[in-house]
Amino acid sequence: MPLVPVAIDRNVHDGPSSYQVRAIQRERYGKDVLNATASLNTFKEVGGVSKQQIQLIERCSQKQLWSNRVQVKFLRLARTIADLNKEVIVTEEALWEAMTYQRKPLNKALVQKRLL
Repeated sequence: MPLVPVAIDRNVHDGPSSYQVRAIQRERYGKDVLNATASLNTFKEVGGVSKQQIQLIERCSQKQLWSNRVQVKFLRLARTIADLNKEVIVTEEALWEAMTYQRKPLNKALVQKRLL
């Protein structure tokens, strides 16, 4: 993907600031825990991640040979993407976006075909 020049002198982001996102995360977890440090159990309890989304990541991990650590990283990233988009729960779009940010590209069509 080619690099696109960005005008540094203008604000291109309409979403919340990183400070606001951290405040949302602290409020969600009720302690000094952020998405970057939340455990899998924390996500299951209050992270806004559905059981189906966790199962989707588990199925994809079997096809892509992802470790448990990588799976939790995707959940953390998807939760952060949802926070930046002002979403209360993690959306499917945020989850798919998170799974595309990896060294080995995710072939979404191939994974969906294998999951069926």
